[in-house]
Amino acid sequence: MAHDALLEIFEDIDVFLDEWLSPNFKFAKKGELFERFVEKLFKRLPGWTVKRQGDSSNPDQGSDLIAISPHGIRYIVQLKHYTAAKPSGPDVSHTYSAMALHGGHHCILCTSFKVESGGSPFTKDAQDRARQLGVKLWGRDELALLYRAAEQPYLLRELELDHRPVVVEAPPPPKPIKVEPEPLPKPEAPPAQPVVTAEPTPATSSSWLLELVRHWWVLLLVVVGLLLAQYLLFSLSHRAVRQTLLGFDQAYRYALNTNDTSRLRTFATDDFIRTRVQLFVDRRRKDGCVLLTQEQEAPKFVRVWVDRGTAVGLVKKNWKQTLVCRERENRVVLDKDFEITYRLAKQGGWKVVESSGN
Repeated sequence: MAHDALLEIFEDIDVFLDEWLSPNFKFAKKGELFERFVEKLFKRLPGWTVKRQGDSSNPDQGSDLIAISPHGIRYIVQLKHYTAAKPSGPDVSHTYSAMALHGGHHCILCTSFKVESGGSPFTKDAQDRARQLGVKLWGRDELALLYRAAEQPYLLRELELDHRPVVVEAPPPPKPIKVEPEPLPKPEAPPAQPVVTAEPTPATSSSWLLELVRHWWVLLLVVVGLLLAQYLLFSLSHRAVRQTLLGFDQAYRYALNTNDTSRLRTFATDDFIRTRVQLFVDRRRKDGCVLLTQEQEAPKFVRVWVDRGTAVGLVKKNWKQTLVCRERENRVVLDKDFEITYRLAKQGGWKVVESSGN
């Protein structure tokens, strides 16, 4: 790696944070100096790019840096240069909201606050909320690992910076189940009867009924096999429809959180996406907003009906939706149970073509 004269003086992270960012150091914008320092640490990582989001005259909307890995994963980084108090729960919530607003995949709240050995630079409320929302918390120890990771890439795994893009695939079609009928027992040969010469009689219409009654168990076995095959096809179709609706639910919440509808194409038709989703996503993107959607409870299937190439599913959900915009206060627009009915069509695989309900 090329010699980096600027970062050579930052070899000891604590020395830099204590002396350069201390109240005794005469620098008007210590927060900006801290941002530039962390920006430099990310830029040292091979293949990474970093964007600074704002300064004192241009608000950053909850994101100081956007670090992008070689795999295209976007990390939203919020930096807090606190000397008198630890970052708290509201700082964690603000960072999480910024991830959806700036189209990030993960988010990091980083502080320069110094604590005694064994302590945490974040309040207990901040730690609990970070675990709930999946926000990464960084202190001085993590900054030291970030500095060393430029020459020791395995440390990225310890910092949880080694994510790969997630590809959502449609569930594989169920494998057909082959039902082998049990071998039929051979009927015993009837005892020999004396030969009686008789006049031939014409065949009657009831002779085939008598033959059918004599072998009733064959008819019963055929009927049971047909019923079993119909039940298996019915169960497999129901399972495929449920898997499609679960995948659609995940892709739809992702579209609301990021204004990106690409994942929906696996589970819904283009006409449905264009008329029922894309129009509202484009409007929110134009207004600088996202509809932050959190699943309070797992979806419950009230009823699923399948008939050849069409299906209908009634699903009960519990969502909390918050409208997050750049220049407005966050506003909760939904926080309750609701039911929605989906109509699906078989187009290669099952796809949503229509929805109705709350």
